[in-house]
Amino acid sequence: MKIYILMAMVMLSLSSCLKNKDEILDYRGIKPIVINPKSNYPSKTILPTLLTDSAFGVTRLNLIAKYSFQAPAPRDLKIAFIRDDAAMAKYNPFNTFTPLPADAYEMSANEAIIPEGMQLGVLPVKIIPGKIAGSKRYIIAFSISSAEGIDIPGNSKTIIITLKGQ
Repeated sequence: MKIYILMAMVMLSLSSCLKNKDEILDYRGIKPIVINPKSNYPSKTILPTLLTDSAFGVTRLNLIAKYSFQAPAPRDLKIAFIRDDAAMAKYNPFNTFTPLPADAYEMSANEAIIPEGMQLGVLPVKIIPGKIAGSKRYIIAFSISSAEGIDIPGNSKTIIITLKGQ
């Protein structure tokens, strides 16, 4: 009797692995998106947002834009970044951090270019250490504001960075 029960269990467990081969997944409706792969705000978990590690003596930050799709960018894409004061205020309600003054960093442009055939574009931000005073803790946030008509998910467009004074 035990052998019949064992055989029945084996047959039932093996039959559950069968799949209908007539079904093919349809990916035609999926559209590309542009994200900031280092995005950390708002938090994607139930835990509080963790800022990018504070950096003492940093002179360059890289804002990264990624064309997220199965194929690389079909043409050169201009991805615009803006300073996001609203995200800084929302993250910093008790003024623990001082917003980084506008004259404490330089951007050659406000756009990262994702070249045709690639998936990443970088916009360097030069930090001017002489404009960062004392032992203050600074905060700066950047968000992707436009991507030439390509969708930007709200939870993958903003990065908040903290910097320590000298």
